[in-house]
Amino acid sequence: MLVCVTATVVLAFGTTMFLMAAEDASLESRLSGAGRAARADVETGRIPGDIAGFDELLLAERQVYGERGALDRPLLGAVALAAIVFGGMIAIFLAARLGRQLEAISIAADRVASGDLTARAALVGGAAGETLILAENFNRMAAALASYQVQTIEAAAAIAHELRTPLAILLGRLQGMREGIFPKDRDDIGALIRQVEALGKIVDDLAFVSLASAGRLAIATEAIDLAAVVATLLDDLGPKLAQAGLAIERELPSAMASADPLRIRQATLALIDNVVGHAGGGGVIRLETASTDGWALLRVLDRGPGIAVSEGAILFEPFYRHDTSRSRAHGGTGLGLSVVAAIAAAHGGSVVAAPRLGGGAAFTLTVPSSRGGQ
Repeated sequence: MLVCVTATVVLAFGTTMFLMAAEDASLESRLSGAGRAARADVETGRIPGDIAGFDELLLAERQVYGERGALDRPLLGAVALAAIVFGGMIAIFLAARLGRQLEAISIAADRVASGDLTARAALVGGAAGETLILAENFNRMAAALASYQVQTIEAAAAIAHELRTPLAILLGRLQGMREGIFPKDRDDIGALIRQVEALGKIVDDLAFVSLASAGRLAIATEAIDLAAVVATLLDDLGPKLAQAGLAIERELPSAMASADPLRIRQATLALIDNVVGHAGGGGVIRLETASTDGWALLRVLDRGPGIAVSEGAILFEPFYRHDTSRSRAHGGTGLGLSVVAAIAAAHGGSVVAAPRLGGGAAFTLTVPSSRGGQ
């Protein structure tokens, strides 16, 4: 459209300048020296000194404008018609380019609306730049929808997998008790309670991650010291970690944060449980706190099998398992690290995972400091 308007303006301007130049040349050829002098005086804003020359100038102008007017009107009409035709041709050409790409997008959109998320808009050669950008954005949207559909299906399958085992154990044990195969003693009932607790943990973690994804995860921030929260948790978990064969190293200088202490404790516990599932049995878990540039940091480090750099982001996706060691036998639900990521995001912070120098993994949870802004 810009080309069309520019071409029309250039054509009209060029014609006008040509006509003005022709009129000026015709007027100049009709004037004597006195007339040219009078014209020069008028153009410079002076009163002509020679009245005869001024009369000659006026007469010549009337003659030229009368003669040229009879010729200029048809010429200008022809130029206007040419501009309209030329502009129309360009508009039709541009509309055709625009229409072909929009038609391709429309066809793809109809297929997507019908449930075919593999549909993509064909990129039409020679199409206008804006419509090509629209088609590319549509294709990215369709790809994102397809990816989301796959993730939804995989999440449903993962949830079913996580629930299947404890439900099967519950059903089998209860049926055995009903038939008298298993005794109804304290130990058997305790085992059933543990399976119910495992189911409850999965449901709780699912609800937590779902609320976080919907932006409805409530936190109550206050000024806390990460070091104090972590130290208290380690004191509580000491016997459990020792039973899992984990030695504890700690370096906990004061790190003031604006955070929800219960959520920070929950995230720290999830990170420690992750280490228990990976590096239990003769391993070492190290916890560190620090403050830097408006942020408070908590690091959890282990000497387990480690992680690849490429796994840094996907580790926090629901039900992702680094290896078979992250199994239900170690108390894992496949949602622990997702819960940590949700807590970090709710605080406006982040959590990252990276290989640890010398082997193992390092997880760093970052939340806003209570000492100054971000």
